[in-house]
Amino acid sequence: AYLVKPARSSMLLDAIVSCLQGRAADRAIKTLEMMSPAPETALQSITQLSPIQVLVAEDNIVNQMVIKSMLEKIGCEAIIASNGREAVDMYGAMKFDLVLMDISMPEMDGVEATAHIRKLQQISGSSTPIVGVTAHALAEDRQKCIDAGMDDYLPKPVKPDALRRVLERWSAHDGALARQTA
Repeated sequence: AYLVKPARSSMLLDAIVSCLQGRAADRAIKTLEMMSPAPETALQSITQLSPIQVLVAEDNIVNQMVIKSMLEKIGCEAIIASNGREAVDMYGAMKFDLVLMDISMPEMDGVEATAHIRKLQQISGSSTPIVGVTAHALAEDRQKCIDAGMDDYLPKPVKPDALRRVLERWSAHDGALARQTA
């Protein structure tokens, strides 16, 4: 905008309003573009059909709350087991699409609990992915989880993006999709 001198106050006000309206419209458009939902991920479309049921074997109460909250934000249903023995009992009683298994727990650690769950799976003929969760983040720690019969590994502290990637990787496994198509 421009003004011709001497400018009256009403002309100045009109010029300012005119300039601001144009900028305000541009800002509103940019804000709407930023607020529009991101394209759906495969995991979001799967959890909208039927929540993925995740057994979380974790003895630390704070970690239980954090992981449960992250899973629920993604659209999963989280069932908590406070130790390996509870995890094995719950796995025998319910169907899960994924198991997040802490490695270090009282009564029965994650390695032993995984062995028991794998025996139950051999008997039933089912297969549910088990993801080892541990504070140890070295390559040999991941290999220890794989050698123990787990399918994947997730380092602590669990981060939302890493959890989402693990869920996306394993959500296409037979369990989650079979429940939705049945």
